[in-house]
Amino acid sequence: MAITKSEIVRASIQILNREGAEGLSMRGIASELHIKAASLYNHISGRRELFGEITETMCANYSAPERWDGPEDYLTQVHQAYRAMLKTVRDSVTIFENSAPTRPGSWRSSAPSRKSCWSSAFYPRTS
Repeated sequence: MAITKSEIVRASIQILNREGAEGLSMRGIASELHIKAASLYNHISGRRELFGEITETMCANYSAPERWDGPEDYLTQVHQAYRAMLKTVRDSVTIFENSAPTRPGSWRSSAPSRKSCWSSAFYPRTS
């Protein structure tokens, strides 16, 4: 049975939501996927890389606010959206503490956030 990295991440998130970070292990993931643990290492080098992949998956689901009424409203909405994203996976704070998104575009909100900060006068525009 061929397995993909996204299937490994999906199984990992299921285990996290069921058992928490303490219950997440390569053996547990392999059992969930009905494969041998050694097969996982063809796709994921270890726990650190796994946490990175989970982080990337979560960040891909982050939705930045599209409309707001001033800086305070914008920041409130950003924090609410970030919190909502974190709440989708149990122990997500632990995952983020041990990893950070590294792929370009992981935080799709970067350009809109900069634009909104300029338009809300958080940062002075530079030419």
